Amino acid sequence: MGSCKSHHLLRRFKLDCLSEGSKWKQFGIIVLLFLSAKLTISNVKYISLGSDSKSCIWGGNKMNKSSSSLACLGVEERLRNSEKIYKKSVELRKSYFKTALGDSESPIYYWNYLPPSFNCPHSVQRLGRMGVGGKWVCGIELYETSKSQLCVIYSFGVENESSFEAEMLDKTNCEVYAYDFNAFQIGYPLNQGDYLDDSDTRLQFRPYALSPKNINSTFMTLGKLMKLNGHDWIDFLKLDIGGSVIPCLTQVMEEFNEVLPFGQVQIKFQVENYTKKGLLELYEWWERLEHHGLRPFASEVNQHQSCRINSKQLKSIEYSFININGNKIIASL
Repeated sequence: MGSCKSHHLLRRFKLDCLSEGSKWKQFGIIVLLFLSAKLTISNVKYISLGSDSKSCIWGGNKMNKSSSSLACLGVEERLRNSEKIYKKSVELRKSYFKTALGDSESPIYYWNYLPPSFNCPHSVQRLGRMGVGGKWVCGIELYETSKSQLCVIYSFGVENESSFEAEMLDKTNCEVYAYDFNAFQIGYPLNQGDYLDDSDTRLQFRPYALSPKNINSTFMTLGKLMKLNGHDWIDFLKLDIGGSVIPCLTQVMEEFNEVLPFGQVQIKFQVENYTKKGLLELYEWWERLEHHGLRPFASEVNQHQSCRINSKQLKSIEYSFININGNKIIASL
């Protein structure tokens, strides 16, 4: 009897041990899964949609302490850091500007003194075709990942080419308002095939011109066009309007004195006067842009147009600016 009882107790002890072992095994699996998930999350680069979010780089590469801390700064911190760097560039520009004027009457290379030295706090991508037509934009991923995000694009100068506008329509939920008073329809590729489907109400084309004055129903200021469309904010403003860029943007700065009504602007400049007087006028106008919160984050030589004109001077160059004042999505200082 005693032997049977002992055997029963031993068997029960073994079962209890197995049961405890199973529990410890399950606990170990849970711990491993937790650690694996934590490592994965810490290594993933995620998009910052607010000022309190962090943006960290993809793991795997060994980083020093300074680069790691810089990569994981929030949007506001990265903007402030970019502004400090940009101000240093401006001070350097001012010192070189005096030398550039000098006593010589020889042509002056403007763009050497206007580098795009502001860092976009998000990704910088080029959208549109290679060569003429493509534009550099800041933070397009914010609009790609949030298809419900209201987005408005005003594009002036679309007679010959519309690959930038086409890619924006494909990638985002943006509405495109395209204008060109020289054309009866928008240029390639939005004048082809599926893009002509009238069911896509996100694209509107009108033969209007951006003007520094409200002249008639065709030549209007940016403010009047926005009022007609019921808009108070433009996310992307593309200006390919030749020599009208400076007078038109001057009018916009005068009308919207405190905060310019757009998040970023892609501009094609065409400059003819490469003298000291021309540089001085452009420089003073450029400082007005900076005063209103515009910061250049990308530039690109328009070689096609410059070479076609057959001039020793660079006639056409493109810049992309971010607006750090009142920007609703990309930036906030």
